[in-house]
Amino acid sequence: MLKRILMLSALMGLMFLSGQSYGQEGSIEFVGNGWISGAVKTVAVDGGYAYISVGSAMLILDVSDPTSPLLKGQIYGPGHIWGIAARDGYAYMATVGGMSIVDVSDPVHPVEVARPMAGTGLSTIWLIGDYAYAGCDGPGAESFIFDVSDPGSPVAVRTLDNILVGDDGRTHQMGNYALVGDIWGAIRILDLSDPANPTKVAVEQTFYQSRSFQLSGFALSGNY
Repeated sequence: MLKRILMLSALMGLMFLSGQSYGQEGSIEFVGNGWISGAVKTVAVDGGYAYISVGSAMLILDVSDPTSPLLKGQIYGPGHIWGIAARDGYAYMATVGGMSIVDVSDPVHPVEVARPMAGTGLSTIWLIGDYAYAGCDGPGAESFIFDVSDPGSPVAVRTLDNILVGDDGRTHQMGNYALVGDIWGAIRILDLSDPANPTKVAVEQTFYQSRSFQLSGFALSGNY
């Protein structure tokens, strides 16, 4: 039976859950936790490691045994870390001080290899192919696309107006499409079939548009 390990961030740590894969019915079982001093903002997982933001620090945990996660290393970004994406031995951080790209091939001794957009506050980051997409939050915010085929030498490809707003709790990829929510309740659907030139195909304004509430996150399940 196909299982899936899920990790939920909490104010003071992580919860590790074992459950059915998406689309299947079944129970969810608590299998372990990792207590951390501080509020966990976001979590990314790649290759048996979890990358966790706590303030301006990114912690690296070995989660190959989810019942007993082990802290391996940490590194500080150029400000509070709002989003993390990880792949192929590199972690990409969206921070209030810009993007930070970190070589985590040695998780005990992570090393920053590039810092594009220094001084620009970023709230979200995600990866598709050779490209990194980074966005700011708020009205009039800009979004940025970088070619990260060489993570140590990222190349700016394009700047877009207010298309990739939202933090990690409001960004989801589904095939060649991305669903990106902003704090005021709009969910944008982007076509990423040409990764260097994303196009907006739809905008759904939720009932929160009165701004009496704020959209803090959403999730995908099947076609919903």
